[in-house]
Amino acid sequence: MRWLVMVGGTVGVFCLGLAVCWADPLGVLPEDAGNRLGVATAASGAASAAVAVPLAWWAGREAPPPATGRRVRQRATARGRAKLAQTAGPAADVDQRATARGHARLHQSGADQGADQDPGTPGTGA
Repeated sequence: MRWLVMVGGTVGVFCLGLAVCWADPLGVLPEDAGNRLGVATAASGAASAAVAVPLAWWAGREAPPPATGRRVRQRATARGRAKLAQTAGPAADVDQRATARGHARLHQSGADQGADQDPGTPGTGA
C-alpha cells in the first residue's frame, strides 16, 4: 500500500506540475509549443523527483512486526556451580529475572530483542 501511495503521489505531482506549467500563469515560458512542452516536462520531472525521494524513503521502511499478544514471565535462582539458561520466544512482553550465587552461570535471551547476554556475564540478562 505504501508503494502505491508513493507512485500515485509522484505521478500526481508530475501531472499537476505539467498542467500548471503548460498554462503558464506567470507568462515566462516560450511561446513555441515544442519548447514550452520541453520546459514544462523538465520542471514537472524535477518537482516529482523532489517528492519521490521522501515518499520512497517512507515506503521502503520496514513495517514493525505484529505483536503476538503473548506475555512471558520467567524467574530463576542458581546456586553453587549451577548453569542456568532462560530463553523467551516471540512475545509482546518479556520479563526475565534471575539470581546467581557462588560460581553459578546465567544466560538469558529474549528472541524479540535479538540481543543475548554474554554467557560468561553474571547477573541479570537482556
